Amino acid sequence: MISTNKLSKSEVYFYFLSWTVGIFYSVYHVYIIGNKFIYLFEYVLGPGWSFLNRKKDKCDDEWEIWVDFIINKLGVWILIHHLGARILNTFCVKVLPSWYFLITSAFLVFHYDIRIFLIFLFQPVIFSVFISITKSKILLWIFCYVTCSVSSYFLISLYDDLYNEEIQLMSATLMWIYLRCISFSIFSQSKKFNWVLICSFFSYVFYLPSFFLGPIILYDEFYEKLNFKSNRGTYKSCGWLIFQNLRYFAWLYFTEFLLHFVYINCQQPYTQLLIDTKNENVWIMYGIGFAMGQFFFLKYTVVYGLALTWTKAEGYETPNPPKCIARIYLYSEMWRTFDHGLYIFIKKYIFDPCVKFFKSETLFCKVWVSFVCFAFIYIWHGQHYFIFMWSFLNYCGIMTETIARRISKTTLYFHIKNWLGPRNERRCLAFIAAPLTIISAISNFYFIGGVEVAESYLNFFYKHGTYFSLGCLWFFVYALCHVSMELSARENLKRHNLIHKL
Repeated sequence: MISTNKLSKSEVYFYFLSWTVGIFYSVYHVYIIGNKFIYLFEYVLGPGWSFLNRKKDKCDDEWEIWVDFIINKLGVWILIHHLGARILNTFCVKVLPSWYFLITSAFLVFHYDIRIFLIFLFQPVIFSVFISITKSKILLWIFCYVTCSVSSYFLISLYDDLYNEEIQLMSATLMWIYLRCISFSIFSQSKKFNWVLICSFFSYVFYLPSFFLGPIILYDEFYEKLNFKSNRGTYKSCGWLIFQNLRYFAWLYFTEFLLHFVYINCQQPYTQLLIDTKNENVWIMYGIGFAMGQFFFLKYTVVYGLALTWTKAEGYETPNPPKCIARIYLYSEMWRTFDHGLYIFIKKYIFDPCVKFFKSETLFCKVWVSFVCFAFIYIWHGQHYFIFMWSFLNYCGIMTETIARRISKTTLYFHIKNWLGPRNERRCLAFIAAPLTIISAISNFYFIGGVEVAESYLNFFYKHGTYFSLGCLWFFVYALCHVSMELSARENLKRHNLIHKL
C-alpha cells in the first residue's frame, strides 16, 4: 500500500499545508478548552515555570517520573559510567564488562532497596543456569514466561515498601531485562559456555544507559563491540556527545514548555464529558487524539534518544530513534520505526524463525506467524484488557496491509492500475488507507489513554459522527497519507542514490 508515484509539486504542497493546518487548528481547540475548563483540572495542575505565569500539566506520571529520574538521579551516574568506560577502554579493556556491571549495581544499591537489586540479579543468574542445562528454544520461551510471572510476583510483594516512582521504573526495567536474557540465551545456544561469555552477559544486562528505560539492543551486536579489541578507538568525540545531549534535552524542555499550554493529559479523563456536552466540538476530539499520540512520541524520543546517544558514544551499534508519528499512516511502518529495537528483536527471534519453521511464506503462514508475534507483545507488555485491545487491533491492521499487498500483485490489480494511471493509483491508495489510519490511531488510544479514552472516541463517532465531521477527518488523514507517501518516496530515493554512489 506504499506508492512511489509522483504528484505535482502544487498538489503535494496542498496536502502538506492541509495536514499542517488541521494539526494546528485542532490543537488550538485543545488549548482553548483547557483554559475554559481549567477549574476541572485545578487540583492536578502543578506549578509551572515562573516566567510563563501558567500552571503545568502534571497528569502523566510516567513523564514526570522519567524526567525527575533522568535529571536528578541517572544523569550523574551515566557520566561516571561513561568516564570510567573511556579510561578502561584505553588502559585496561578487559575490565570493561566488570565496570558495566558494578556501576549499575552500585546505582541500584545506592538509590533503591537491595532486594530490588537481588531480583534483577536473579534474572541473568537463573537464565545462565538454564542455558547451561538445556539448549531447547521452546523450553527457553516457556521458561522466560514462567520466570517473568514469578519475578513480577516478588516485585509486587515489595510494592508496599516502594514509592510510585520505584514501582513503575522497576516493572519496566524487569521487562527490558527479560528481552536481554532472551537475546543472550538464543545467541549462546551455539557457543561454548565459558567465563568470558558469562561476564559479557552480565555486563550486557546491567549496561546502565539502556538498563531502566530501554531500548533493546541485541546481544550479538553488543558482544561484537565488547569483544575487547574491536571496541578500542570506536568512541564518539566529546563534541558529538555534547551536541546530541543538548539536542534531546532541548526536546525535553520543549515538551515541558508545551505542557504549560496544552493540558492534554488532564483532558483525557474528560473526553466523555466533552462528548456529552451540548456544545461539543469535533476539533476538540481530533486535537486531543493527535496531541495524545504526539506527546507519547516526544516522551520516547527524549528517553530513547538519550539512551541511544550514550550507547552510540561508546561505539555500540544502536537501533534508530522513534520516527515522528505525525508523518506515518501505515501500521507496518509504525511498528518498524517507532520502537526500532523491539521490531528488530521480534523479527530476528520470533518472526524469521517461525517462517523458517513453517518453510513457507504463504498468506496463511504470515497470518499465524504474525499472531505469534503479537501474542508475545501482549504477554511482554502485561496481560491487561487495554493491552489486548491494542495488540488485537494492531494485528488486524497488519493483516489488512498484508492482504492488500497480496492483492496488489494479482493480475486484476495490474489491469486496474494501468487503467487508473500512476497518479490516480496513488490517490486511490491514500483514500483507501485513510480509514485504516484512523483505526490505527484509536487502537493506540487504548495503549496511551486506556479503555475509557479509546471507547470515548468510539462513542463520539457513533453519537456525533455526522457526514461532515467524518468527511473532514477523512480528508485531513487523506492528506496525511500523501505527505507520508511523499516523504517515504524521497527517503527511498536518497537511500538508493547513496547506495549507488558507494
